[in-house]
Amino acid sequence: MFKRISIVLLILFTLLAFTVGADATLHVVKDVAGTYVDYQDENGVSIFRIDDDDGVIIGGTGINMGTTTPLTTAATGQSVIKIYSDLSGDGYNVPVWITSAATGTGASYGSIYCIRGDVKLTGVQTSQDNDQFIVGVHGRARVSGTVYNTACTIAGVMSQLLAGGTYTEAENVCSLWVDNQLATNPSTGEISMVLITQNNSSSSAIVDNVFKIQGGGGTQTHFAYLFNFIRNTTGGFVSSTYTTPLHGTACVKIKIKIDDVDYYLLASTVPSD
Repeated sequence: MFKRISIVLLILFTLLAFTVGADATLHVVKDVAGTYVDYQDENGVSIFRIDDDDGVIIGGTGINMGTTTPLTTAATGQSVIKIYSDLSGDGYNVPVWITSAATGTGASYGSIYCIRGDVKLTGVQTSQDNDQFIVGVHGRARVSGTVYNTACTIAGVMSQLLAGGTYTEAENVCSLWVDNQLATNPSTGEISMVLITQNNSSSSAIVDNVFKIQGGGGTQTHFAYLFNFIRNTTGGFVSSTYTTPLHGTACVKIKIKIDDVDYYLLASTVPSD
């Protein structure tokens, strides 16, 4: 058993170098039958345990890695944790799978974030005109070989809302949530809720669709509305309703910009006739 997990043991022992302080005492406890190895702190509390039946159990506050001391030399692609999987063959391949579950307890409630990316820039950034990206979560997809499959979908990030459960009451249920909490605007540059860019310099690589909306099975799209604008009472890109409509029984203008020039789209209700 322990021969099979020798590599895992080496990795976890390395992780302990980050979690156990220099002045702490590490105790290693192994049972007579050789069914488990338990790494304990100076108080006999299990830090992590390798067990024949239960696998690897991490105790305490989990695994904390890294250092509060800034790195003095920057390096391209430096990481605290790197996981590499060379997968081959058919099947449903998931190199890292994290599941977070909670059980409701009546009136009590709590938020759940299975994975949360939090990047923080402190100090004063003085560099000018250099490409820099500060991103909380970065998903990439890359094909180095050849794909020959008309049923293949390739995406950098997939956001999916699964079926199941009973939605008695909810404020919003969505596959993707984009939120902005900035309190001030930058002196230069623009704030956008969604930024879509095309960085391929090849003129032959033309994007077919900026947006592609595809419904479910059959001939139905299963979408009630294309957009649902909740008009901002203090102003915004949707105008007030025209008292004398240009078309139909009521009209509003939707402001857009093309090459830094304001234009307006006309939205109208169903014509009275």
